[in-house]
Amino acid sequence: MWNEIWPKHTGMLNLQLQLERLDEKMGKVNINFQPSNIVKNGVFTSINDHYSFADQGKFSANEAANFVREQWPNSKLMAEKLFKDVYDRVIAG
Repeated sequence: MWNEIWPKHTGMLNLQLQLERLDEKMGKVNINFQPSNIVKNGVFTSINDHYSFADQGKFSANEAANFVREQWPNSKLMAEKLFKDVYDRVIAG
């Protein structure tokens, strides 16, 4: 597509998406896609499963660590599913 719009070389620098959470918690899910610095023609991906507690007061470090520990398994599963779904769609064309 870009070779029809721009006559010289083009390349991806960063694609960042923000997704609305699927659960009842406040926050968002941020996904990044960037060229890999390690794998030639590869893509680096990252995800931030962000929770917002602005309206809930202060938390101790121990409470925050416990929350992350409790949420980690579901966050990991969500990230793996998102990346697999994107990968499958890219490969399918």
